Amino acid sequence: MIQNVPYCSGCSACANICQQNAISMQPSKEGFLIPIVNEELCSKCGLCVKICPVLNLVENDCVKEPKAFAAKINDEEIRLQSSSGGVFTALAQKVIEENGVVFGAALDKGLNLFHIGVETIEELSKLRGSKYFQSQIGDTYKQVKSLLLKERPVLYSGTPCQIAGLYAYLRNKKYQNLVTVDVICHGAPTPKLFKIYKQEIEEKNKGILKEINFRNKNKGWKSYSITKVIANNSDEVGCNNEISDTLKDNVFMRLFLNDICLRESCHHCTYSKIPRIADITLGDYWGIQNIHPEFDDDKGTSLVLLNSKTGEALWNKVQENITIIPTDLKTAIKHNPSVQSSCKPHPKRKDFFEQLGKKPLQSLANRYCRKPNIIKRLIKKCLRKTKKIIKRDH
Repeated sequence: MIQNVPYCSGCSACANICQQNAISMQPSKEGFLIPIVNEELCSKCGLCVKICPVLNLVENDCVKEPKAFAAKINDEEIRLQSSSGGVFTALAQKVIEENGVVFGAALDKGLNLFHIGVETIEELSKLRGSKYFQSQIGDTYKQVKSLLLKERPVLYSGTPCQIAGLYAYLRNKKYQNLVTVDVICHGAPTPKLFKIYKQEIEEKNKGILKEINFRNKNKGWKSYSITKVIANNSDEVGCNNEISDTLKDNVFMRLFLNDICLRESCHHCTYSKIPRIADITLGDYWGIQNIHPEFDDDKGTSLVLLNSKTGEALWNKVQENITIIPTDLKTAIKHNPSVQSSCKPHPKRKDFFEQLGKKPLQSLANRYCRKPNIIKRLIKKCLRKTKKIIKRDH
């Protein structure tokens, strides 16, 4: 039955395909959305099981050796607003200019994360930037099909499992006016974690968390900060308080990057591999300072993989708006292993979820992902300097 599928990714293809509206996506005990079937409405047609991208592998016409590029948008303001090099915006702008619709993840006023479609360049700001928990797909797969049948261009962006969900819903039918973009995904933290994180921030600061930027580049792209805007209960102008902390000091990011709060399916992902599932893959080009140092200014660089002819066709249309360098795929993957592999589950994952919501997040972070002590950090720093000196002398 669809609500008992092992390693369900929460892609929502089943909920979108059900003609009886018998399936709804509800949070599990861990906080991840899973399909729940209303037996009174279910017609037992089995379509949800037939199209499930976990039970039935979805494939796109993607190449085994995609072309790889380091890239950044020429608009400096947009690049600084983006998580990496701003290439997504360049692609999305072109689709909108051709009377298309762009889908991606956006935070609402309550900081809930939903997939939405936008039709203006101004609205693209809602889709820019990383949001580090799983979005709700809603009925966007249905919306996409309706637009495709009207012959409007569509760009759909998301995690690999969400792109697989879209293709599964479309029954693998090819549409010339559809382009998909997947992100290099480290894994999806539970929305429950962010909900608790938000609550703790509001209690500590006696206000409402109105905005959050997971990838603020004020201190650079590589050592980014997480910035938050807190509003108190006053209606007076200027009552917002902006606070920030670095990546290594932020409790939410520490838990996320230690792989302890991820969906179980993320550790067994069928679609974190090459060939990729989407027409274009985007991510951070980590290690750019060592591979293409002349291209790095610490403002963000995208790693771009062209996986299909469809993706390459859109890529060719945006060349005047971006700066690129062809790069070696194998070298790039060394610094971004999530391109072709799933992250390993944390050995204390079960214990963590049993404690989530019972103890403060800082207590959980200290328990499950301790920081290296000062001696270890100094040793690592000395080793890095020694390696640089040896490399320089040779």
